[in-house]
Amino acid sequence: MDLPPELAALRLGVALAELDPVARVRVVGPGVAGWIGGALACRTPPREARASPALLLRDDGRVLADALVVGEAGGALVLAEGIATAELAGRLRERARGEATIEPLQASHALVSLQGPFAWELLGALAGPDVAAAPFHTAFPVRRFAALAIRAGTAGEFAYHLLVPRAHEPALRAAIEALAERFALRSIDRAALSLAALEQGSFDVEHGAVRTLTPIELQLQWRIDYAAGAPGIAALRALRASGEAGRVTWCVGPALPGVGAPVRLRGRAIGTIVHAARSPALAAVVALALLERRFAHPGLSVTWTADGADAPARTVSPPLLACRSLFVHPYEHRFAAREAVAWPPLVRAWPPIGA
Repeated sequence: MDLPPELAALRLGVALAELDPVARVRVVGPGVAGWIGGALACRTPPREARASPALLLRDDGRVLADALVVGEAGGALVLAEGIATAELAGRLRERARGEATIEPLQASHALVSLQGPFAWELLGALAGPDVAAAPFHTAFPVRRFAALAIRAGTAGEFAYHLLVPRAHEPALRAAIEALAERFALRSIDRAALSLAALEQGSFDVEHGAVRTLTPIELQLQWRIDYAAGAPGIAALRALRASGEAGRVTWCVGPALPGVGAPVRLRGRAIGTIVHAARSPALAAVVALALLERRFAHPGLSVTWTADGADAPARTVSPPLLACRSLFVHPYEHRFAAREAVAWPPLVRAWPPIGA
């Protein structure tokens, strides 16, 4: 299997991602839960060292931004994609309940990410071996660089987002660069991360037309508190009661459809394409299709329109890859000896397309 170098680093080793466009603020004070709960679609109070996925919604219930709330002593960090830092801070202030202060971090703190099945080993060389024991969606300090490491990601691999003060950023980057050759480190861009999230079955605000949809359609109701008073909740209640919402379903096929292309089952239109991209790992196209709910399940042989003609496809259940991070044991495996490991096939099997 020939993967582009950056995807090979992500799937087989370690990749470095720049997350500077991600909005980031710190909220501090006794009213922090009220500030966050008033703006986000889930009212889960922030807990120290825990990272909780959340959403910001438009008034009509469509997704505005993908957020991560990281609890700190006396406050919380809010990281968000799909929105600028100034707008994020403004929305938190608009819905504020209680006493707190907000600090934008875009100028004062850099945000980079180490991702891949051996990301824990590289970060462990910088922060100590306990890195490997950090559970998913937790945070811990990297005191050498006055940084915070947040174990979170959407590619199905070990991933650590590093929030570091700008004054310490040069030292962190120099330390990572000193280890780059040892781990064959490569930089990975946002488009490649988006593709990796698609292969994994993760939500990504950069996936085509997903921001025209609601959490009901995106299978993200686990991030919703219907008792909350945040923007968009009333619209979601109404849509849920109507029973009319479709559901996003993963599909694979050989031909690349455009956004909005119809999906058909035995000639009957059952939905449209929301997003599609070619996956070098799968040697196929992976697509998100918004289907009628009764058809929104894996195992259907369907067609979609590509280049003006019907092309075969199949609905599938993600994840589409057996990511190596699932099989790495930090106290047994090392990047330098990775070729000696009997890895399972990277690509999960499914029935032939069109069968």
